Amino acid sequence: MTKFPHAFAAAASVLLYSPALFFSWVYLDDYLIVQRAAYFSKLSSIPAAFLAPVWAASGNEYNFYRPVSTSFYIAGGWISHQLTNEILPWPFHLTNLFLVGAAAALLVSLFRTLGASNKAALIATLFLIAHPLTVGTVVWIPGQNELLLAIFSLGAILTYGYSLGNRRWLAAHASLLLLALLTKENAIAVPALCFVYLCLVSRTRSLRVWAWSLFTWGATTLSWYLLIRQGGGEQGPAAGRALEALWHGFPLLAIYLGQLLLPFPLSTLPAAVDTGWWIWVAGGLVALVLTGAAVWRCKTKPLILFGLLWFVGFLLPTFANLVPAQKEIYILRADRSFLAMAGVAIALLQFPFRFNILRWQRLNPALFRTGAAAALLILIALNVVHQFNYADAASFYGRGVEGSPHSPFAHTHLGDVFLAKNDLSSAIAHYREALRLNPGERQVHNNLGVALLRLGRVDEAEAEFIKDIANTPNSLLAWPNLGTIYLNRGEYDKAEEAFRRSVVINPAFRDGWAGLVRVYTVTRDEARRREAESMLERAEMDFKSGL
Repeated sequence: MTKFPHAFAAAASVLLYSPALFFSWVYLDDYLIVQRAAYFSKLSSIPAAFLAPVWAASGNEYNFYRPVSTSFYIAGGWISHQLTNEILPWPFHLTNLFLVGAAAALLVSLFRTLGASNKAALIATLFLIAHPLTVGTVVWIPGQNELLLAIFSLGAILTYGYSLGNRRWLAAHASLLLLALLTKENAIAVPALCFVYLCLVSRTRSLRVWAWSLFTWGATTLSWYLLIRQGGGEQGPAAGRALEALWHGFPLLAIYLGQLLLPFPLSTLPAAVDTGWWIWVAGGLVALVLTGAAVWRCKTKPLILFGLLWFVGFLLPTFANLVPAQKEIYILRADRSFLAMAGVAIALLQFPFRFNILRWQRLNPALFRTGAAAALLILIALNVVHQFNYADAASFYGRGVEGSPHSPFAHTHLGDVFLAKNDLSSAIAHYREALRLNPGERQVHNNLGVALLRLGRVDEAEAEFIKDIANTPNSLLAWPNLGTIYLNRGEYDKAEEAFRRSVVINPAFRDGWAGLVRVYTVTRDEARRREAESMLERAEMDFKSGL
């Protein structure tokens, strides 16, 4: 086992998460794959992924530029379409299994490179992989983005370490860093961590090393910036607003540390307002211990500080779009913590009492092995149970509401699950609860309007669609829903305007063009009808798929 730690870690990871092969769509972020099946099933869409932001199709406020992860999803969609002639979830889950195996092997390499033995590196990797916080990263399809970020970031950091002995590795470092940045903007932590490593750990004074390093980081980040500009992406909110969000999000890191120590119970949609006090206390204690050790042993054990900065550097940027007034209900997605948790492992592997533990292990080897095995088995049991909370949309949002009853987001999407089953009374109840918790919650007014419309309460539905548009002018769903009401009333000018607004937001939106075809058919405007039909044939986004 310790002779081949990389292979063992990879195989154990794949085996642990193999049940995910039978899981369905969750319809949170992964809904775009279903609704844009025509786009995600063609390899010719990969170049287009480098020319548009990832959320452009949905009219989302933040248009993050992540073409590499989008390209992987397109490849998965193409494979699924070639094998089954439709977009199914299992090829994406299979890809995640391969990726988590690769990530596990890289984690072993990282820990070994930073001084751990084969056994210590393997044990640390197995605990990270088996930890229930890792579940969402692997068994949820959008977690693929986090796995890719981890693989490219770990590769970039490892190759930078190799480059200190052989400068030829810098080319590989730059390539992997660029891939990581094009996967997710959190990878900006990579050059910062390499800089810290150079200052605190290697402590090199070579001007040549510094010059080549700074040039490589500068050229790579400049290339990333230029690609963002040509791709039309924006990295989240304005700088001032992002800094305010990070300031308010910083204390929430304690929740992740607390769940790392006490991984039960776990919600699929955790929020600060429903986090138990014991998680806060545990997280605060871990933070104090790590910070104290980092300051106390900064000179002799700089990797403790390095690991702490790793954790903060990779996780804190996820709060850049947090609205301070709503920080209590902000969704603390566990899938985003996978790479950050490696930093905690780096710090703990260097901890001052590690030598006492090793001495105790020599005195009590059987008891030590039994205790470590028992702890790992407990984590595995919690992990497997938590995996099935991601099996489908009903399980995912049901557990979300159960674990975070004060989350308007969880109630909104559980309402969507009931709406898809045509259980309108349950759907409306959850939508009403979401609005009670947060009157400005996105999409809930539109979804409530759909439920009311199915009950024939047209005037109430219209009012909800108008409220949704007032909250979110680029609401891709509310405009055509409103257009349908106007069309049925014979208010053709208003109907045309509403449908037209939706295709301005997204020219590939089928519902908008279909609505215009209906308007022009009724009004007998043949020229515009033919134009709308032509656009409908080329449109690729269909919200009728899925929830």
